[in-house]
Amino acid sequence: MSRNIIKVLDKGFSDISAGDKMLISSPEKIADFIYAIPKGSFFTIKELRRGLALKAGADKTCPVTTGIFLRMAIEQNKDDVNFPYWRVVEGIPN
Repeated sequence: MSRNIIKVLDKGFSDISAGDKMLISSPEKIADFIYAIPKGSFFTIKELRRGLALKAGADKTCPVTTGIFLRMAIEQNKDDVNFPYWRVVEGIPN
């Protein structure tokens, strides 16, 4: 069973300020969030992090673990043709 972990930061990290509640999610929670993205909608990584944090009652989501767990979620669901990983994008190339 996967669970979210929320830590209050003693000092700032990346775009998260000291005193903020930082979510450390899981591949399973990220996969669940991606499955819930409506058809025709797209999220940037930053929007994904914000949505995960709001859902868990945190201020922000850890950018490092989100990247790692996003990749794990995609790899764990690679055989599921209905897993809409393409709905999480990091901007549009020029």
